[in-house]
Amino acid sequence: MRIHSITIENFRGIQRLELRNLPDTGVIVIHGNNEAGKSTILDALTTVLNERHTAGGKKIGVLTPIGRDVSPAVRLEATVGDYNFTIAKQWGKGKYSELNITSPQLRQYTGREADDELARILAENLDRELASTLFLRQGQFAAGISAAGIPSVVRTLDGDAGLTAEEAAYDDTALMQRVSDEYAAFFTPTGRPRGEYDKLQKAVEGARQQHEELVNQKRKFDDEVVEVERLQQQMQQIQDELPQAQRDLQARQVDAKHAEEVVAQRQAAQEAVKYAELTAQRAAQDVENRKKLEQRLAQLREQHAALEKERALAQQANDEEAATIASLTDALKRHQIELAKARETARRTRAVREYALCQQELSELQAVLDQIEAAQTEYQKLVSESPVRPITDADVTRAEEAASEVKIQRTIRAAATAKLTVHAEDATFVHDDAPTHVDGERTIELFDATTLQFGEFHLTYSAGANSVGEHGAVEAAERALEEVLAELGCEDVAEVRAKRDEHRAFAQGVEDAKRRREDILAGRELSALQERHVRLEKLRAEHAKTLGEDPTVLERDAAEREFEAAEAALQTAQHDAEVAAATLEPHQDRKAQQALLVLETKLSAHDEAVHNADEELRAEQEHITSEELDQAQKTAAEGLSAARTKLDEVTAAAQDANVDMAQALLESAQSRLVNLQARYTAADKRIAELKSYFEMASGIAEKVDRAEATLDAAESEYHRTKRRADATRLLYDTLQRYREEANARYAAPFAAALEVYAGALFGRDVEFELDDQLQITRRNVAGVSLPIEELSGGAQEQLALLTRFAIAELVARDGTSPVPVVIDDALGATDPHRLQLMNALFNRVGKHAQVIVLTCYPNRYDGVSSDNRYEIEQLKTN
Repeated sequence: MRIHSITIENFRGIQRLELRNLPDTGVIVIHGNNEAGKSTILDALTTVLNERHTAGGKKIGVLTPIGRDVSPAVRLEATVGDYNFTIAKQWGKGKYSELNITSPQLRQYTGREADDELARILAENLDRELASTLFLRQGQFAAGISAAGIPSVVRTLDGDAGLTAEEAAYDDTALMQRVSDEYAAFFTPTGRPRGEYDKLQKAVEGARQQHEELVNQKRKFDDEVVEVERLQQQMQQIQDELPQAQRDLQARQVDAKHAEEVVAQRQAAQEAVKYAELTAQRAAQDVENRKKLEQRLAQLREQHAALEKERALAQQANDEEAATIASLTDALKRHQIELAKARETARRTRAVREYALCQQELSELQAVLDQIEAAQTEYQKLVSESPVRPITDADVTRAEEAASEVKIQRTIRAAATAKLTVHAEDATFVHDDAPTHVDGERTIELFDATTLQFGEFHLTYSAGANSVGEHGAVEAAERALEEVLAELGCEDVAEVRAKRDEHRAFAQGVEDAKRRREDILAGRELSALQERHVRLEKLRAEHAKTLGEDPTVLERDAAEREFEAAEAALQTAQHDAEVAAATLEPHQDRKAQQALLVLETKLSAHDEAVHNADEELRAEQEHITSEELDQAQKTAAEGLSAARTKLDEVTAAAQDANVDMAQALLESAQSRLVNLQARYTAADKRIAELKSYFEMASGIAEKVDRAEATLDAAESEYHRTKRRADATRLLYDTLQRYREEANARYAAPFAAALEVYAGALFGRDVEFELDDQLQITRRNVAGVSLPIEELSGGAQEQLALLTRFAIAELVARDGTSPVPVVIDDALGATDPHRLQLMNALFNRVGKHAQVIVLTCYPNRYDGVSSDNRYEIEQLKTN
């Protein structure tokens, strides 16, 4: 299996995490603080592969974030065998499962079908025992792994051992059990005899031991007799050799003394050569030093003469520079005086111009303010004279409508009302208590309760029902008209119209006055204009103060022309001053003067150096002349030649004397004499001891015969039983050997792969002992064998990782679908040296396997070559 990407959502403490574009091989390091979610990545991986989307209960409950109403979900893109697929699962609320296969054929599955198809792909292409072994969780780094329980490893080892399928499946358990039972009748589990076979063997051993003891005693007696004779011959031989050994020792002592004398002479000659070489070197060095001193003095004098010439030139340049600077400085001062005058003229003309501008603007602004004040006065007057209740067109319309209503009601009433026509000439009568004059004819409308008085006659008109309602309508219309006219303060509608026209003309006058004021302001604020007026007066006063008590007031154009002329003159003066300053500037550094000072300083230093060198040479010559130095060098060379000649002669003599061989021969002669004397003493002592044993060995031959007869009887019974036992052992050992050889061939590739990794860490001589299940039981290094459980915690953790690396390499070599090696927080108990070695092994396994490291300490893996390092918080997205 190769993991290409994984997305985790709402899974324990992870809200969202995305890990994309993972390489098929190499080491991937994911690091972060404790409880940041590193182990959760491994949990999410195992859950999406092994749990159906319908799973629930505590198994899924522990994966749900605490305090959040969300469901855990995982999306994995991976390759297993020939299948490249993406599986997405969500558990709990909204649970789903989606499987998209992109190769070898494009397929899509959802729900239960997706879970079933994924389970089939994994069952056919993924060794779950291998995945369980290679997924190392935090704190579960067991060094002992039963590799024989991993199907992928078993298939690989079967193939490496060359076993056919039938051989790998063959089971010899029953046969082995029968042979083992027969074997147990004769032997213990450790291979020692037991039962009757053991008793017979012990009887034979007892008889043989007794027989051998007696035979040995007899043989010893015979040997002792022979040994006495041999020792007596040896003593006689030593007595014959001793005189010659003593003479040889004396001769070797003379030769060794002569060799020592030659060695001493050679050492003295070597010391003499060393002294002569040192003397010659010193003499040559003295001559060389004298020559260097003379050369240095000559060189200093040459440099001094050159510096004198340079100083003369530098003095001339300095004088010319000083004259140029003085001329340019005078010119600059003149231009600066002219510039100051031009600035004063420009300042005054600027003040005159500003005064003229200020005066003109102040006059213009004052005129505007006067116009605004006049308009404001007119406007305020008109506003104050405005009627309190202006009459509008609406008021006229309302009055006209009320008058029209009166007229209409009266017309209606007149059409329906009774009338009384009175004829009289210049007479008066009373109508509704009001005198009414009649001169000719007069028509009077009669309403209900209308009263008339003609002289003594009092008349009261009572109208019918219809006439009373029409008269009330007229009265209501008349009251409404009266109310409108009273509100408007007019006698009739004509007066309302007249006042309307009068008020309209007055309002237009107010509006015209307001518009004239606004036209004068032209969008400006009156307060701003007033403030500007105040500022201008203050500014004019300031300019007047600058110009004197009686400033010359010019027209604006004239002041502007004077200002422009002054500014032009100022720019010309400023330009001339800048040109003068720029012309002077290159000379300000006084480079010629500085060069002169540098040369004078150098010349002074050279004067002192020449003097010191001259004094040093004079002192040296007074001590020893150059001719004396040359003679001393020649004498030293001759002495060295003589010393070397003497050394060659003594060395040749030492080679002829062969000093080392003389000493070796002396030591050999001394050892020979000592050994001869020691051997003589030892032989004499041994003969005395042996003679005391002879009396104790009488009758030994008869005892040997009786013991031999007893041994023959015991061996006859024992051999009969032994043949059956040997046959049983042979069969048992053959079967057992076959098993062990098969196991050895079977386990060899695994042990070899493990030892390659472990050799880099524990040493090349490391070996491991494996049981039948290929579980490591012991580690052997440098002759020290330890059970796995007695290794340190760090060594056990390291061995756990190396075992997984070896398994991953074996499986990858066989072509089995690989499984990533996932390591959660390891190497905490590993020292810096082994940590470097482990980093190198991580690089090795990363060449053929995908390795995912989850750690709190990324610096533990600084030695790992990886372009895929992720900080877990950067992988989390909202």
